[in-house]
Amino acid sequence: MFSTIINAASHIYCIILLKNFPIFRKVLTLHFVLNEKIVGMNRNILKSILAIALAVSMQSAFAADRNPAFRQARNYYEKGMYARARTMFSEIADEDPVAGGFAVVCAESMRIPGYETEMERFLSLYPYSGLTTEILYRHALNLFDDGNYYGAAGTFAGISVRDLNRADLAEYTFKNAYSRFKTGDYDEALKGFMKVTRMNVNDYKAPAAYSAGYILYGREDFNGAIQLFTESAKDPRFADESAFYILECRFMNKDYKYVMENGEALYARIPEERRPHLARIISETYLVSGNTAKAKEDYDRTNISSGNDRKDYFYAGSLLYAV
Repeated sequence: MFSTIINAASHIYCIILLKNFPIFRKVLTLHFVLNEKIVGMNRNILKSILAIALAVSMQSAFAADRNPAFRQARNYYEKGMYARARTMFSEIADEDPVAGGFAVVCAESMRIPGYETEMERFLSLYPYSGLTTEILYRHALNLFDDGNYYGAAGTFAGISVRDLNRADLAEYTFKNAYSRFKTGDYDEALKGFMKVTRMNVNDYKAPAAYSAGYILYGREDFNGAIQLFTESAKDPRFADESAFYILECRFMNKDYKYVMENGEALYARIPEERRPHLARIISETYLVSGNTAKAKEDYDRTNISSGNDRKDYFYAGSLLYAV
């Protein structure tokens, strides 16, 4: 009985779809292969496979025969005119689920309050939509921009990377990694940052290298950190900050010559709030090298005299004793 129903349905399916949409030849080929090869398969599994194929194919049907209103709305969408596009997509959403999906994307792009309800409704109705990845990605970016890193990390995790627009891969990988970093998942964050550094030229290579370098710096892998900070220093946005950490890593590796050769020039460039710490590094370098007069000079540029902690008191006492 079940096979009879399947065969009859498949014949009707062929006549209607092949007549209007050649795109279904691949779907139907798969259907007949399944019908021949999976005798004995659990019928519920077969029903699920056919349901998915039908859902996907129906969306493809709409895509193959768009009306002028959809094409105009898509044109507005691609130009970033989301308000106009959303209005037109919404008008034809009842007859075209893909238009409804684009209306959701427009709402996300404009940050319309309450768009989440519309998004959840669409995804529940069309879980296999080709726009699912784009919808989730836009939502994750909004959460990220809002500083909701736990929410962003969770949403990024549900995105199928293979379905992501190739042009968005670097941004996705970096922001997913940064969300992991902000939520304390440093191992996954480091993996993500390193992936971005190995990608072709993109806007996220420098911040990824800097962030990965910072993680290694915190783990006292100073040589690895230096390599990454050297890469991020090539970008003007991160040049001075990267140079600061390179110098501190060199100091921790007891490369005092590097500190003496580069410390003063860097001191003049870095933000005011970092200068006391750098002055401390320079001062300690000269003290270790035996130049107590220069060590005292740089010591006077620190705020150690205010007594930040016991290490500061100890260093101040050591310097005064040496002088």
